[in-house]
Amino acid sequence: MSALSMFVVHDDPGVCLMSLPHLRQLQDALVRRGWTVIEYLRGDPAFDVQGAASWAIQRDESRPALLLDFAGFGSMGEDIPLDRSYACAVRGTAISLYFSRVNRSQDTWQRDLAGFIDALDGAEKMPRPV
Repeated sequence: MSALSMFVVHDDPGVCLMSLPHLRQLQDALVRRGWTVIEYLRGDPAFDVQGAASWAIQRDESRPALLLDFAGFGSMGEDIPLDRSYACAVRGTAISLYFSRVNRSQDTWQRDLAGFIDALDGAEKMPRPV
């Protein structure tokens, strides 16, 4: 069982988990570019984890990790779990990724995912507080 599958658990088998393919493809794309998810953090404001969850990612141990925050609020403002998240953003930057429908717009999703991963390269080089 992967770390992602242990982290993403949903109790209602009738709920469509649209984000799971996005999360798997995002994680695979990160790994292909040399990124490692060093920590999976569940949403908890007490621990500065905004939304559904945050992933700490790192490629160069001499640089601070980047935090990917996953959107965690539904249409009525209710908290939603990671497996129902619809977007993520790199904390402290304008870099974000919307989880467009994988089955309906595969080309758009793949293009957006590639652009997001490319943008991480630039974000890694940006000065950040340690």
